[in-house]
Amino acid sequence: MFTSMKRALIYPITIITDNLIILVDVMVFYSIWKAIYNGENIFTGISYSQIITYIIVARLLYHLFSWGINGEISKIIKNGDITIELIRPVRFLCSEIFFKNG
Repeated sequence: MFTSMKRALIYPITIITDNLIILVDVMVFYSIWKAIYNGENIFTGISYSQIITYIIVARLLYHLFSWGINGEISKIIKNGDITIELIRPVRFLCSEIFFKNG
């Protein structure tokens, strides 16, 4: 299991709020594309059902693989630890992504 997910399981309220955020995120994108299609079935060669499927899959994958990484990076910058991280011979963003994803 992902390291960041294990940490989040300690606090059940975190899981609940994260899931609500994901739901709101998907609904916002759904509403935007619903307004763009405006009752038409095909827009620029992509059907409405295809774009809705894409939105759901893309946003769920985004939230799965960015599980708390934004907050972690901002905490590193705020603490001043970014200088230590950037001196290391490993790419900072890659190491954070791999750490977060187990």
